[in-house]
Amino acid sequence: MKSLSTFSKIARIGIGLIAITALLLAGCGGGSSSYSPPSTPPPPSSPQLISIAVSPNSPLIHLGTVQQFAATGTYSDGSSQDVTALASWSSSDAAVAAVSNNQANKGLASGIAIGTATITVSLNGIDGTAQLTVDPAALTTIVVLPEPNITPPPTGQIAIAATLQYVAAGLYTDNSVQDISTSVTWSSSDSGIAVISNISGGEGIASGIAQGVVTIQATLNSISGNASLTVLPIKALDYWVPNTKASGLGGLGVDGNGNALAAWNFQFTGGNFGTPPELYAAAYAPLGGWSPKTSIDFGTISDFPAPPVLAMNDSGDALLAWMGHDGVYASKYTQGSGWQQAKVIASGSSVFLTFAESLQIAIDASGNGLLVWANDNGDILLSSQYQQLTDTWTTPQTLPNVNRGFARGAFSLAMNASGYSVVIWENWTFGASPAWTVYASLFVPGSGPGAGWQTQQSLYQSETWSAPTAAINDNGEIVIAWVDYITDFPNTSLYAKQFIPNQGWQSQQTIALSDINRPADPAVAMNNAGDSIVVWRNAYDKAVRASRFVAGNGWQASETLWPTGVGDPTVLRPNIAPDGRILVAWVVEDLNAPFKVGLRRYVPGSGWENAYGLPYIRHKGSLSGINLSFNSSGMGTALWVESYDVFDGQFYNTFSDFFANTQIAY
Repeated sequence: MKSLSTFSKIARIGIGLIAITALLLAGCGGGSSSYSPPSTPPPPSSPQLISIAVSPNSPLIHLGTVQQFAATGTYSDGSSQDVTALASWSSSDAAVAAVSNNQANKGLASGIAIGTATITVSLNGIDGTAQLTVDPAALTTIVVLPEPNITPPPTGQIAIAATLQYVAAGLYTDNSVQDISTSVTWSSSDSGIAVISNISGGEGIASGIAQGVVTIQATLNSISGNASLTVLPIKALDYWVPNTKASGLGGLGVDGNGNALAAWNFQFTGGNFGTPPELYAAAYAPLGGWSPKTSIDFGTISDFPAPPVLAMNDSGDALLAWMGHDGVYASKYTQGSGWQQAKVIASGSSVFLTFAESLQIAIDASGNGLLVWANDNGDILLSSQYQQLTDTWTTPQTLPNVNRGFARGAFSLAMNASGYSVVIWENWTFGASPAWTVYASLFVPGSGPGAGWQTQQSLYQSETWSAPTAAINDNGEIVIAWVDYITDFPNTSLYAKQFIPNQGWQSQQTIALSDINRPADPAVAMNNAGDSIVVWRNAYDKAVRASRFVAGNGWQASETLWPTGVGDPTVLRPNIAPDGRILVAWVVEDLNAPFKVGLRRYVPGSGWENAYGLPYIRHKGSLSGINLSFNSSGMGTALWVESYDVFDGQFYNTFSDFFANTQIAY
């Protein structure tokens, strides 16, 4: 048997163990006697978006185009990713640029108007921005075609010496279409077949030179458009009126598109002033040739017509006038309508063969006209204005303070596209010294104060007549030329003088001084740049000479266009194009000459080219008259008469054939 002390020790040890166990359980957080293992620690937090970059940052686009933006997000752990499709997009000015939030094309901005907008992308409260600038629309395509506003529409075909207006349409990034005809640079693939103008006011006008096909090109900002042009051969003989007896050569005109009008009077063989009046006209179209002749409707007029005068503007409107024994008459031509019935401009009795002399006519771009003539005695000048809006001619009026004294013969009338006109005339006072005076009378169009005929101005005095001639450009600048036949006889001098608006008449310039070859019959032409040409023939050595006036450089030294000793040149006709090109035509009255009508062209930078003859002039008879007319583009038409005799077994009868030709271009 164990002792009590032993049981006591065992009890104390058990109590201690219990206490220790309790303390251990308390340290584990619970009083339960069950055991739980430690839990897994939580994962680390996700990286946070801290910024968004938008690219491109400052793009520029043209109106009507788009720009795709991209958004790149940067995160707190340094990583980045494309958030274009996750973010929301907006524009600060949707009227300038709109940006898409459609899932298929998020971030695609469209230029709507010229300006600048801020493009913003947003995600989880973080924004990114870019500046988008929208510039004007850009040219993408050029379409070249013949002028579409012509009736009937042009076909891209012209005859030699005809013209065709081309236009250039620009297609832009905003889907707009603009007429850029005056902005492009025009070119022809072969200038030997056709040329096309880049001159201000005449851009895109193609001219046929020779038969063939060319490509017409318009270029702007390295973008080009093309069209084809076919140049057709011209008819060798455009018009012929056989077996007629001419009483004189008729009028002639050419419009800006190469359409021409010719008018003439004649009698049938055996006719006289007792026969019914005969006045005919024909029209020429570049593709159709000459129409059959038509008779001018005289209405109740029974007066026999003298050779008519004709003026035609670039739009194709024309005025025709003629005189008879009892009056002055006129008719108007309108494209598509033809000739009107003749109207009486002035009438009365005269002791002379004709009611008037030296009839001249001009027409402006609006269709208004001016008719000037000398009375039957030749000492005063009269005029009548044609007013297109009312289709009426004004009552004839005497030019103020005009008294030609004993001077007779032609005067010079010139009119520009606005209707400003000048008449250069002479007065011969018998017994005075000097006896001859050259005057200028200016005409201002309109009906307000200052309009109408201005007081004449004296320009030059001499002891003999001087044959003045004049030209005027659309700026109102005038050039005149005249000869002084008495200076150191038989020597002759040639002079020129210019008028500048707001400055008046400039000092006299000497073109040829005391020339023993005797300059005669000067003719002048002037373009809108102020360049001029005066051409004349020498009465002694039979040469054709010319002097050019270059704006800013003055008159140049005279040059020989046709050599001495080859025929006797007459009927000088110069024309000068806007770019300074010149064409001079003249008639050679000599059967031994290589041609009957000579032509010579001047090209700036190259000089005068070789002379050549007008094609298709027949040598059936003698050239009894010719008329040459040019339009503002340098296209010309010729109308001439060749006379010949036919023996009927008893007598030789003289006949005259009329011919016309449009093969004059440069």
